[in-house]
Amino acid sequence: MRILKEDPLVITSLSFNINPTFTNFDGVEGRSLISFPVTTNFREDGKQLVVEGTLMVRGVSSDDKEIYSASCTGRAAFWFMEPLTEKEKAEDFVYGNFIKPVYHMLSFYLQHNILSSGLVTSFPIVEPPFRA
Repeated sequence: MRILKEDPLVITSLSFNINPTFTNFDGVEGRSLISFPVTTNFREDGKQLVVEGTLMVRGVSSDDKEIYSASCTGRAAFWFMEPLTEKEKAEDFVYGNFIKPVYHMLSFYLQHNILSSGLVTSFPIVEPPFRA
């Protein structure tokens, strides 16, 4: 597999919402709930792959009250010199070479957006869940 051309990740939406009913922010400890729905589309001739994903995060307090929600959506496209083989189209190959990098870029933008709010002091960039 040789990549002929790559369209860089284009961010199509970015949002951050604070729960207006949550008022006690001092010393709140919580966790982030992350989901990452992603779609991959191969062109019929196997020479193009488009990866589009949305990284969604909900910040919840230790008593499970929502503090904030945020999401970032983007897409990237890849053109190949020759059609991908069936082995290269396998999910673990596509995941490792195309989905994971898109996830990490979305995570970078989302992390910057969340941390710049001043509401959250740390936001872990974790590995995306593997699609079975």
